[in-house]
Amino acid sequence: MRYRPKRTFRLGREIVFPNLRCNKAERLSIGITKSRCNRKHVAAQRAKRIFGKFVNNARYVVCAVKENFQALSTEQKAENFNEKRSPLRAITTIIFDLDGTLLDSSPDIFNCVNLALREMALPEVTMEQAKKGIGPGSQVFTQTMLPRDQFYRWEELLQIYRRFYLDRCTERSTLYPGVTALLRHLRNGSLAEAPYLAVATNKPRSMTDRILGHFGLFHQFRVVIGPEDVVRLKPDPEMIQTILRVTGSLPEEPLLVGDTDNDIRAGKNAGILTCGAAYGYFPRERLQAQDPDFLIDAPMQLLSVLDGRLSKA
Repeated sequence: MRYRPKRTFRLGREIVFPNLRCNKAERLSIGITKSRCNRKHVAAQRAKRIFGKFVNNARYVVCAVKENFQALSTEQKAENFNEKRSPLRAITTIIFDLDGTLLDSSPDIFNCVNLALREMALPEVTMEQAKKGIGPGSQVFTQTMLPRDQFYRWEELLQIYRRFYLDRCTERSTLYPGVTALLRHLRNGSLAEAPYLAVATNKPRSMTDRILGHFGLFHQFRVVIGPEDVVRLKPDPEMIQTILRVTGSLPEEPLLVGDTDNDIRAGKNAGILTCGAAYGYFPRERLQAQDPDFLIDAPMQLLSVLDGRLSKA
């Protein structure tokens, strides 16, 4: 189907004449978004960066004048986009893991796991063992804490652990240094366009909500996705894909930040950029082996990723 815009718009000093035709394939291939996806301005900004002009109308944002679009080969379009896009503006959605990325929750997890093991008359775990179980989901988490011959009791341990943890999940946990400043900068700082912020975590929603509320972070995120919202947990890409649908982001626009192999694999499975948080629970060498696009040693280094000052891992 071919769509012909009917109105002319003035944007700044530039007069736009949208009396051109673009078919659906052309619109999709150059980054068209429907206005109800709330990403219209992103496509318009991308068009201006690439082709130096806007084509705008009430239903669609068209990212190229048809003559310019047809004059470029597929390779030239990709090259033009990659050369002229700004890393600072390219990322429109940032998806964070929770434990080990925004929050050091290991002291409370360690304490509550041992309270539960003590009640079950089982040997307690070390802090390092507790950290190894954080992230992959409830069954793997609890079996990591149990002796091998007690794996069958993982559901019992999970039930007791959650009873303790729900009441103690904010007693000793702390935000990583720089997280508050980073989020404030991303929302209100000097970025050309404030990106959507989201959380994708395998931690149950009741605990996640309590933690985010306690640290005053809940209002910072447009989307919070937990295990109750999907069928499959990370490293499956379902959580990431759900966030992309909500934000209306194109595949090249999001960045996932996480500290474990599950996070990086989830991002890669969803086809988006990934950034490893080497300051979290996963050993740096094992995290680097997952081949993330970027690797940071502190939360505030994410700003260097966004403005292109930090090279790829």
